[in-house]
Amino acid sequence: MMTPAGLRQIAEYADWIGPDKSSVVAPSSLLADAHAAGLKVGAYTFRSENQFLPAGFRRGTAPDGFGDAFAEYALHYGLGVDAVVTDFPDLAVLARDAAGS
Repeated sequence: MMTPAGLRQIAEYADWIGPDKSSVVAPSSLLADAHAAGLKVGAYTFRSENQFLPAGFRRGTAPDGFGDAFAEYALHYGLGVDAVVTDFPDLAVLARDAAGS
């Protein structure tokens, strides 16, 4: 369903898709294809603790320590996601506003 044809099919009955956040940054055209099909994209799930962040956004070695979640949000907003699902909406809003989304 994450192909252009599959996304067009989804657009017949839905307005949004909710892919895992890694699907948006993976080398793929998912975001562009979804938008071309008229779908909005709400990626999930964003958390601020190191254990849930990609390695490049982790700070320190404590799994429960806060990493640079702001940068991860900014990356996704910069790519063009329409929304994020998060346990830290205050940070997501700050990042969205900073990205001008």
